[in-house]
Amino acid sequence: MKKWIILFGGIGLVLAGWYFVRSNPAFRVTPEWNMPKFAKVTRGDVRVPITATGIIQPDARIEVKSEATGEVEEIRVVEGDFVKAGDVLAKLERDTEERNFARAEADLELARAALDIANVKVDDAAQAVEAAISQLDSLVAEFPVVEMEHKQVLEDAATQIYSSVDSVRRKWNLDRNLASQRGAVASIKQRRNDVETAKLSVKQQEQTLAKADATYKDAQKRLSETTIVATTDALVTEVRIRKGEKVQSAFGTVTGGTTLLTLADISKVIVVAAIDEADYGRIVAISPVNALPATEYREQVAREEAEKLEKRTGKVKLLVDAFPDDEFEGMIERVEPQGKQNVGASVIQFNVHVVITDERRAKLPLGAQAQVEFTVQSAKNVLVVPSDAVKSYLDQTGVWVSTPPAQGQIKKGKRFVPCRIGISDGENTELIAPLGDEKLAEGTEVYTKIPRETDER
Repeated sequence: MKKWIILFGGIGLVLAGWYFVRSNPAFRVTPEWNMPKFAKVTRGDVRVPITATGIIQPDARIEVKSEATGEVEEIRVVEGDFVKAGDVLAKLERDTEERNFARAEADLELARAALDIANVKVDDAAQAVEAAISQLDSLVAEFPVVEMEHKQVLEDAATQIYSSVDSVRRKWNLDRNLASQRGAVASIKQRRNDVETAKLSVKQQEQTLAKADATYKDAQKRLSETTIVATTDALVTEVRIRKGEKVQSAFGTVTGGTTLLTLADISKVIVVAAIDEADYGRIVAISPVNALPATEYREQVAREEAEKLEKRTGKVKLLVDAFPDDEFEGMIERVEPQGKQNVGASVIQFNVHVVITDERRAKLPLGAQAQVEFTVQSAKNVLVVPSDAVKSYLDQTGVWVSTPPAQGQIKKGKRFVPCRIGISDGENTELIAPLGDEKLAEGTEVYTKIPRETDER
């Protein structure tokens, strides 16, 4: 019996101790996972960005080819060199092109000589026409005389003043004159045909000369292009040839010839970022007018009020993995009007061309991937709280403000303050104003996490 009394007495003491600890806040322990969390109302800026990625690239890439064929004798640049227009990039051996140039020069001289001969033939044929015409004129002038002599023979035949031999001779002279006139007329036609044929030959020789001249100039250009020079100020991004390598001319080949070097015009550096179709309207809303497609909508935008146009700054922020601690500035230059669907994707995307305007842009490597942030909404110097602090209670949105512990309690209390909520970037949210008579000020403590047993959401 005594043992049972001791056993029940021990159980009673344990239960009394448990009740004392449970009912006394000083001894209550809250698990870490259920501890409340707090933050404070602060003042700052909130930006709502749309992010997209693109590759940093020059405004123009230039593939350097040569119209000459030959072996590489000298290379004067390496990747990373900056060259100016007229700088020598490389040299090819000249033997092959010098032979081609000599042949073209000889063919040109032959064509010129042939044209000169053809022009002489035209002159000769024209003179032959004049000679035939003179002969006809002489025969025509002689005709009345022989005709009159023939008539005289016929009239005096009865008196026999003229012999029969004279009669035959006079008749023969008349017939011969007429025949010679017909021959002269035919000769004129023939000589005139000879002139036209000679002129046609001149035209053919002129065409031959033009082809020979073009071939000569091409050969001359190919010879000059054995020395490869830069046509513009640019950065050498790739050298594809090696000394001793045989290169193929870009002239008259199906493949377009051998690419010797690649240059980049870095006077302007851009990023072409692909944005989703759902973000297109918001990007258009912040783009400068001249960056929009040339449609009726752009004309409508151009007529907007000055205040609205000022918001179309087109400014963007760029982040590059190569410089993780730096932010770079850019400007929307052009929004493409035609969407594209990438292979294997169901989302339509639009290309937005961004010019990197940052004064440090020269340090950015070409070909690197850049993350572009378009700020489509922003609020400056406003009251903000962490987005986790924004709660819903009784169909209202607001924040739970911490209050001093109630008498006999060690835990802070709470009071729900309905608020008009502004924009959010996912991390911070703008508090536009409390609703009702409540006040919120910078430094006010709010709950970001409410313990489960007191959670009244």
